[in-house]
Amino acid sequence: MRKGDGAPPRCKRRGFRACIHYDTYGHAVGDQLIRAAAGQIQEAFGEDGTVYRMGGDEFLAMVTGKAAAEMDRFDRILQKRLEGSLTIEHGIPVRAAWGAASTKEAPAAELFRLADRRMYEKKRQMKQDAT
Repeated sequence: MRKGDGAPPRCKRRGFRACIHYDTYGHAVGDQLIRAAAGQIQEAFGEDGTVYRMGGDEFLAMVTGKAAAEMDRFDRILQKRLEGSLTIEHGIPVRAAWGAASTKEAPAAELFRLADRRMYEKKRQMKQDAT
């Protein structure tokens, strides 16, 4: 994870369910899940973004400059890396939900809240799709 260098024009909020794995498989497996997902998120953004672990199983990625215009590309990369293709020990699949926001649609002070709302909307949709 890297330190940021200013206010982002775009913000992505990531969250995934490590707590279920802590309860079922123990902390060692839950920690492995977080490390695996963190690596995939960091690789997806590479030098174009700064990734922060917000705590627990939530991450924030900030993208600035011309890379911010390529958020659809980051979405596709993350979907490929995190949805269905990443498993850890015991064959546990990693599922993730995320939301994105841009200064083109909201003031910088509102980006985190907007991305967070979209992440929870995606989580709700994922739960509906699973039933």
